[in-house]
Parts: sequence; structure tokens; C-alpha cells
Amino acid sequence: MRSNDPRAPVGGDREMRQPNRQPTGVDTQPSAVMNYARRFVGLRYLWGGVSPWGFDCSGLVHFSYRMAGVVVPRDASAQHAASIPVPLGDEEPGDLYFFANDDGRVTHVGFVAYDEKMLHAPEGGGLIEEAPLSPERHRSLIGAGRLITV
Repeated sequence: MRSNDPRAPVGGDREMRQPNRQPTGVDTQPSAVMNYARRFVGLRYLWGGVSPWGFDCSGLVHFSYRMAGVVVPRDASAQHAASIPVPLGDEEPGDLYFFANDDGRVTHVGFVAYDEKMLHAPEGGGLIEEAPLSPERHRSLIGAGRLITV
């Protein structure tokens, strides 16, 4: 029997062996996954967090997709590598924005919201938020990607 506790593991080991499994009745479109992530706006950032007790940026993406029944990589760099590139300007709500440091290593990820806003868990102890891309974020933005094709 599946627990109703959102902190409970989803699907156990069986789901981990079947990463593309999509449960019946679960909407896996990127915008629906992002809407699930919106439930956590206001929750505090937690480095390494992957549960409703707290999330880091990639943990929020990872957990939200898990709730849709889709297993995606855990870290931002691996999420970037697994995504289908989307040209900037063609991104849609639910796609992902990826950000890199000066040496090109992907260090941050957030959901594309709308009008150059993103839903993300900002590093440094902030709260999960949906906010416009700051000038600093624009400078470190390296692209957009899609983890599920619609």
C-alpha cells in the first residue's frame, strides 16, 4: 500500500529500476511538474535537501518529477546533461533554466515560469520562490532544457 505521506519514498526500489515508468492518471507534462513544485514556495533552502523538509535547487526538480512518477538525475549538472536542449526564447513553463559558474560547471537549476521568471530554491538559505531572473542570473544562464517531451 502506498503512503499518503509526501515524504515517503515513491515506488521503492522497483521504480528506481524502471525510471521511465509513468503511473496512470499522473500528469507528467513539464508545466504540471512545475505546478507541483509551486506547493513548496516559501519553504527554506536546504543544501542537499530532497524532501518537503527542505530542498536545494536540483532536489526540488528531482522530487517534483518523482511525484509525477518520473525519475530524473539528482544533481543540476546531471539534469542538464539529461535534458533536451531548448533554445532560449522557445522555453515554456516547466522547462528548466541552467546556470553555470565561470569555469562552465552547472551550479544551479530552476523551473521556467513565465515572463523571464523562474521557480527555484535559491542557494544561501533563501526561500523557494518564483521570481524574475536577476541580472546576475542572466549573466550565468547557459541555456534551457526539457526533461520530458510533451
